[in-house]
Amino acid sequence: MVYQKVDFDDAVAVFGAYCRAKGLSDRTIQTYEFALGRLRQWLQDRSYGPAIPQRQDLRLFVSPIC
Repeated sequence: MVYQKVDFDDAVAVFGAYCRAKGLSDRTIQTYEFALGRLRQWLQDRSYGPAIPQRQDLRLFVSPIC
């Protein structure tokens, strides 16, 4: 079996294809794409680059700012 390294943009593209194949509405897909775009920008602002975020990264992203 051959594994290919996948970056964030690749994962988003695969997720979008999956959503379209499942027949999700265009509005739902747009909402997901918007949220993933915000996550991508947040990761770039913290110099993560196009890497796949880890669980702790996602927790920081969704945590409220106090």
